[in-house]
Amino acid sequence: MRYDIEQTCISPYLERRSRTALPNRTIHVEARSPEEAISNLMRTDHAQLVSDILSFDRERVATIRKDDLLFLIRLQTPNEVPVTNERS
Repeated sequence: MRYDIEQTCISPYLERRSRTALPNRTIHVEARSPEEAISNLMRTDHAQLVSDILSFDRERVATIRKDDLLFLIRLQTPNEVPVTNERS
């Protein structure tokens, strides 16, 4: 399954600098579960999880540390079954 993970830098010192240096980015990760997708992201980005992974309906939220910067990550769980309004 393909998961989209939005990564936003939230390090406090960036408030003194332009945030355009570290724009938000969306990463596409193949995994069997949302937790595996986050683990794969941390492994490939050499990042460390610094908060619990919070679950909200179809979304997971966590904070990671990478290169002395903090990032908020939001993972959107794709719809597994398409919803249709058609009647049989």
